[in-house]
Amino acid sequence: MPIDSQSSTPFFQQVKSLILTQISKGELHPHDRIPSERAYESKLGISRQTVRRALEELRLTGVLYRTPGKGTYVAEPPPTALPIRVIGSTTFFADTGDHTVDILLIERRPCPQFAAELLELQEGVQVVFVEQIEVTPKEPRLVHRAFIPMEVGQHILKRRHANLSIINLLIGVCGQRPVRSRDRLSAEPASEHDARLLDVEPGAHTQVLRGVVTAPDGKRLEAHEVVIRGDGFKLDFEFDIELLREMRLEEKQEE
Repeated sequence: MPIDSQSSTPFFQQVKSLILTQISKGELHPHDRIPSERAYESKLGISRQTVRRALEELRLTGVLYRTPGKGTYVAEPPPTALPIRVIGSTTFFADTGDHTVDILLIERRPCPQFAAELLELQEGVQVVFVEQIEVTPKEPRLVHRAFIPMEVGQHILKRRHANLSIINLLIGVCGQRPVRSRDRLSAEPASEHDARLLDVEPGAHTQVLRGVVTAPDGKRLEAHEVVIRGDGFKLDFEFDIELLREMRLEEKQEE
């Protein structure tokens, strides 16, 4: 698999293209294990950090998945292709910017399964757990639970940090540089605990956002579960129509 050192295309993009080509040609199949970062580094003659960035971006887009302690594998393709790509989205949790963040709990806690998978940790390993609530003058709007690896979040345990968001904790207290968050949104009924915090009835409609925040090198900084009141939620999407047109033209040319 050659890397073109004369090309203007960044090396990590070339690595991504090579892997995607292998998948599209059937050289790599779903659940096939791909070479390690060290193996790619040796074969391609590029830095391990470059390889890690390429693999991380493919994991974040669902092309690859990682099993802690075992390796990285090719993911199953989605059952149906999206008719259009989402290139950006913004979630508004409140109708007003006048809101505050209150930290309810900071402690060591065993990492639950969903967060362990996102952080690529063993389930049950100790992490820094932070639970906070965001409120407006009228009502509470969301509960944010963060699970932070000990090596990243140990400084958070040393003192109380009032009115700091999770991102500000990662930046200001942990000295990290979060650059990307990949999330999945689902509608779920409120648990008794969340209903009490959000001032709604148990079982009321909420939107739950679960995902992971990563650093520039792909390091996983925080897994989160954000529970949002159903009546305080709005999601705006931006679609790349031109990209869709180009994709369809390319498909016709290939045919």
